[in-house]
Amino acid sequence: DYEYGVWYEEGNKLIYLIEYDLIIYKYTSKLIFTFDGDVCIKAICENEFSDATMADIFYQELLAAGESATKSGKTVTIDYTEQYAGMSKSDLKAAISMYY
Repeated sequence: DYEYGVWYEEGNKLIYLIEYDLIIYKYTSKLIFTFDGDVCIKAICENEFSDATMADIFYQELLAAGESATKSGKTVTIDYTEQYAGMSKSDLKAAISMYY
């Protein structure tokens, strides 16, 4: 089960936040898109888990799948810049709403 995402802006960043409750553990995904004007120049997803063990399992699965990710404590960060760089805010919102 999950709570649908919420969009908000902080300076030159557009952020989409989703909270997941998977009964045995919970985590939040924060997609952070950095803009130069109306063009996305960086995109990351910070996944914060309620438990460091679950974060490590998620991180190992990402590495096994060939994803570019880093882990710090209970947070796993994925770099999505290649997928979203160059998109406008409106195009990016439309793309994310189709995925989530």
